Amino acid sequence: MTGGITNSSAFNRRAMLGGAAAAVSVGLLPFSVAGCAPGSGNRIRAYWWGDNALNKAVRTVLSGYADSHGLAVSTESAPFDGYWDKLATQTGGGNPPDLIMMSASYLPEYASKKTLLALDDHVGKGTDTASLDTAALDEGLTEFGSVDGKLYAVVAATNALGLVTDHDALAGLGLKDPTDAMDWDALGSLATKINKLSSGKVYGLQDSGGDLVAFTVWLRQQGTELFDDDGKLAASRQQFAGWLAWWQRMREQGGVMPAKLTAQGSGEISTSGLVTKKAAMGIAWTQDFVSLSGLVDDDLRITLLPSAGEEEGNWINAASLWSASADTKHSDDVVGLINHLVTSEESARTLKTVLGGPPTEQARKIVAPTLDGPDKAAIEFMQAITEHSRPLNRLWPPAFTVLRTEFTRINESIGFGKTSVQKGVSDFFAAAAKNDAA
Repeated sequence: MTGGITNSSAFNRRAMLGGAAAAVSVGLLPFSVAGCAPGSGNRIRAYWWGDNALNKAVRTVLSGYADSHGLAVSTESAPFDGYWDKLATQTGGGNPPDLIMMSASYLPEYASKKTLLALDDHVGKGTDTASLDTAALDEGLTEFGSVDGKLYAVVAATNALGLVTDHDALAGLGLKDPTDAMDWDALGSLATKINKLSSGKVYGLQDSGGDLVAFTVWLRQQGTELFDDDGKLAASRQQFAGWLAWWQRMREQGGVMPAKLTAQGSGEISTSGLVTKKAAMGIAWTQDFVSLSGLVDDDLRITLLPSAGEEEGNWINAASLWSASADTKHSDDVVGLINHLVTSEESARTLKTVLGGPPTEQARKIVAPTLDGPDKAAIEFMQAITEHSRPLNRLWPPAFTVLRTEFTRINESIGFGKTSVQKGVSDFFAAAAKNDAA
């Protein structure tokens, strides 16, 4: 039986703010790779989000598996934002992909709608094509794929938020890079100094005031979680106001890009402040740091976020996960693909860090000696995060995706002067109440 792989992709790099993917669209690129190994001959559809490098690497891994197992795998990829609209359309229309890239923030929603296959019966099953070796994952990662006690996804890679700095830009102004010991006020002072020394040509920071994940880090540094164990908001209105007001003050002082500039580059990493040289620093996920480094000639560096208290606020996050559709007719084949993507040596050597940090110790040992430059820096940063992080008290509740979008909208409205900080906080809590999170 002949296996092979076909592809249809709209290529995009992921955006910095909030870890969302950006729209740098390229035309559809169909191709096929034939295989000749005996196997089921089943046709599997795979769907994920990612940039050019990620798409190429994932297709290579899937192609190798399809070739050796006699499968036919068709692949699709899309921008992060457009990805979810298309996935919702496909699942709602009864035509979901078999293999689905999932986000921890969307997982509860899709699991609650019974659109994903529960994978528990496949864990440690022992057959080549239908077993999940979740024991190989780093401690604590399995929980990211669990909802209400059932496993619906397997972590594909890990990441964490960090502060990305254009070392060359700061050095050109006679300034030193931020350090791990810096607090948020010191970061604000550095940001406004960058703007002043550059005669207003460069802003200190990209605007992350609407990033609910960055806000969560800031909260946890002060000993507060964003959500309590029941999925309700645990942070106070005063804490929300304090965060939003800090970013607005930075915008007014030139430390942060103005709302108009931020909006012009919103959603596209290629037009973000660090790439266009409008900002010298920004908050980014580790894999976005690698993508940014590939788009500029300057020396970009990543370090820990500033501190706001005595506690560690960051955590090792699931950058992405792999799930199977509840409607798939080939669950054993899909489970085999997931296990291959996550635990095989071939996958580790091919994917390296394009998805984020490898989720197993074995994969990191394979990958580490082959890395240099930004990839090596990203792995070293993730190692530092293990010593400066603590697990979240709970995974994101179903309301998170709606509230994340609302938080971004509110910060933008404050930046444009369309609403006040206090009104924005009231609007956010109203949205939380409407979505059973307050």
